[in-house]
Amino acid sequence: MMSLCLSSAFAMASPPSVPEQAPAPSDVMVSEGQVKLNQGLLNYRAEVGALALNTADPDEPIATLSYVAYFKSVKKTEKPENRPITFIYNGGPGSSSVWLHMGGLGPKRVVTSTPDKPALPPYPVIDNAYSLLDVSDLVFIDAPGTGFGQFISNAANAQERQAQKRQKENDTYSINGDAHAFAQFITQFLSRYQRWNAPRYLLGESYGTTRTVALANQLKVQHNVDVNGIILLSQYLSQDIDIDRPESNPGIDQPYYLALPTYAAIAHYYQHPEKVAENLDHLLTEVEQFSLGPYAQALAQGNLLPDAQKAELAEQLARYTGIPAREWVKADLRVSGPLFVKKLLTEQGDTVSRADGRYRGASLDKMAARSDYDPVMTIGSGFISAYRDYLAKALNVNTVQDYVSDSNAIYYWNMTPENRSFNLLPTLSETMKMNPRMKVMVLGGIYDLATPYFVAQYHLNHLSLPEKLRANLQFHRYESGHLPYLDEKSLQQLHQDLRGFIAG
Repeated sequence: MMSLCLSSAFAMASPPSVPEQAPAPSDVMVSEGQVKLNQGLLNYRAEVGALALNTADPDEPIATLSYVAYFKSVKKTEKPENRPITFIYNGGPGSSSVWLHMGGLGPKRVVTSTPDKPALPPYPVIDNAYSLLDVSDLVFIDAPGTGFGQFISNAANAQERQAQKRQKENDTYSINGDAHAFAQFITQFLSRYQRWNAPRYLLGESYGTTRTVALANQLKVQHNVDVNGIILLSQYLSQDIDIDRPESNPGIDQPYYLALPTYAAIAHYYQHPEKVAENLDHLLTEVEQFSLGPYAQALAQGNLLPDAQKAELAEQLARYTGIPAREWVKADLRVSGPLFVKKLLTEQGDTVSRADGRYRGASLDKMAARSDYDPVMTIGSGFISAYRDYLAKALNVNTVQDYVSDSNAIYYWNMTPENRSFNLLPTLSETMKMNPRMKVMVLGGIYDLATPYFVAQYHLNHLSLPEKLRANLQFHRYESGHLPYLDEKSLQQLHQDLRGFIAG
């Protein structure tokens, strides 16, 4: 029987500098730290470790999940077990938690590229004055197959081990399998750290919001564990309303008119076209009303829409988006996200970011019909380089094992057991009804075309809830993109909203 371990994932920083033997998941790397917040200095303890996810047979674990936890140092008269605790993770699916960890919620953050200021190494790691640690202990969880976590097999030979690991990946790489893994992690963590009576929060970004809704439901239904609140950052709850590939779902026009306010925000950022409302909030209000009114009504007519009306609407769409009216007519008034980010600055030979429209980069192929890469993704190297340095120097973790920031899980992901488009909105409604005191906060960036903010507002307005539970919902939008913590102004607002949600 093999020990349940991370296979050389962690080792103490000094000495030795290179790990000699992989510790078991019960081993934890502990360090002390201090961060300068707006409210003053805060001392904390950081713990880096891993938990093994077991099947019914404890000798056959599925995988290990790595994590970094931060606990505020409290006075002897205080009860740390009653302090709020927030479980945090990114999306993908197949992404580690490094982005939320080092981007804006942990005690330290990476200073990396902004839309108007590209950066190269060294990437500074500074005190994060906007860390959520001021109101909650934090647990950053790396999804299965990412971070230092690994799928495990105790088989005797390499071929059998590979087959068993792939089978465990298949069992985990689905909405329900992934939520089950995180639920098992959280219940184990609450036991290990004796935090069963602490206020509990779940915070996920992008696909992490899909996970959060499924996870909150599984914790309630299968483990009898309530959470105090869930935070959905850049929500993605319904696959049908997807502006990336709307042409694959003809007859469903919601993606087009719900993405239009984001098109207008990005065009406004580049002052392209020039003849739009100068005030951004006024513009978005105007475009939102146009989207749900004349635009949605026109798209609903399909091929029955008269040519004169189509031409009139195309002129208005051109005014909002900077995409010429002739292109809107050619596209039957339906421009997808990849087409928009390719077309907007095509005369300058640039591509606009899907995740944050404020970022732009030279097109790899000027003649391509659609966007060929996302310029915002160039910031990734800064996060990973700075994080590996931070792990070794601040958290006492020094290993030759690679830290997997993004796996290829998305290529194998089963979105539902029936392999259909998923929709988690009924699950969210169900959980809120079964746990009527659970609060829900949804956050979105106006320049985010991966998960447009107006989709989130639309979802909240259509949740099947009694009036008394609607008071548990709140929505905030930022002048940012998919990762609203990338610029300090949005990060400051994000922190205020999160702090109020948990502390209030």
